[in-house]
Amino acid sequence: MALTKIIGSGIGTVADNVVITSDDPTITMTDSSGTNDIATLQSTSGALIITVRDGTSDGEIIFKGDTGSAVTEHSRIANTGLMTVISEGNAVQTSVQQGLAKAFQSANAAAVLEDSHNIASGTDNGTGDYTFAFTNNMNNDNFSAVGTVAQDNGEHYVIKARAVGSYTVRTEDGDDGTSSSDRKNSTTVHGDLA
Repeated sequence: MALTKIIGSGIGTVADNVVITSDDPTITMTDSSGTNDIATLQSTSGALIITVRDGTSDGEIIFKGDTGSAVTEHSRIANTGLMTVISEGNAVQTSVQQGLAKAFQSANAAAVLEDSHNIASGTDNGTGDYTFAFTNNMNNDNFSAVGTVAQDNGEHYVIKARAVGSYTVRTEDGDDGTSSSDRKNSTTVHGDLA
């Protein structure tokens, strides 16, 4: 392995660039206090791998910005793999996993999936009544599901039932709440995966 100074007059100055040449170049940073805190940066097969250890546990990766007068945390990957980012107003950290849709589907009037994520199948239970099964189950049946029906005559979409492995919806007539004709429909699901 070779360590080459490209520009500047010494390692550690702002003007310097450092190049490490190797098959899988790795920079290892070790805490000199003897606590076994280690971080490595490795370039291999076109990927940058960051590894962090906190004693005998996984460490956290924290991204910060420095304006010269203040250091601000922008995002963090916890040792559990959960990632948080700073909110738009810079006031709180928002969990990336919590904010992502865990499933969505767009299905035709016979519950045949036209596009989907984490939806394994659709079932036509009868007029305006559909069940959609998850590919990966939800953690519980308290997830949030919001849907639409492709019709402009006062029909609406009702989440009829929720289970960890599926949910059932119904397209209803806006006047009397009875099941309407089969309609193209879509749903987005938020919550925790199992």
